[in-house]
Amino acid sequence: MITVTVTKNRNGVIKGLCARGHAGQAEEGKDVACAAVTVLMEAALQGLTKIEKLKLDNSVVKNMFGESLVEFQIPELARGYQAVRINFLMATIYATLRSIEEQYSEYIRVEEVFPQICKNKGENKSTPAQHRRSALRKKAPNESGRAKRRS
Repeated sequence: MITVTVTKNRNGVIKGLCARGHAGQAEEGKDVACAAVTVLMEAALQGLTKIEKLKLDNSVVKNMFGESLVEFQIPELARGYQAVRINFLMATIYATLRSIEEQYSEYIRVEEVFPQICKNKGENKSTPAQHRRSALRKKAPNESGRAKRRS
């Protein structure tokens, strides 16, 4: 199975993508699900580096022991119109990944993580498992349909 982890900031802006694994839907070279995710990850990398001229020092593209890995984080350098273009690109990639997940749910899982940012230092203080758990803890609606306030 391919797992795509989408990292978002507290405002819901995509700050990184990580795709791991193989779909195993068909033999190598004929796996449509794997090819679709690969093309989207490559499109994201090309858009960020070639079109937007971002330097992704932390990008990783590997194939080790039969497991693929593509991972990158978007630096906080973009401002103004460039930030809008990057957000549009990443939102389009994300929407398409979700669409592929719907069509090939046996082979692809897309998950979102929302890192807890340390207010003083801006450091990420939680693990990916904690991110997933915090993303699942949503405000439960009360009887009126409004979200309950946390204390």
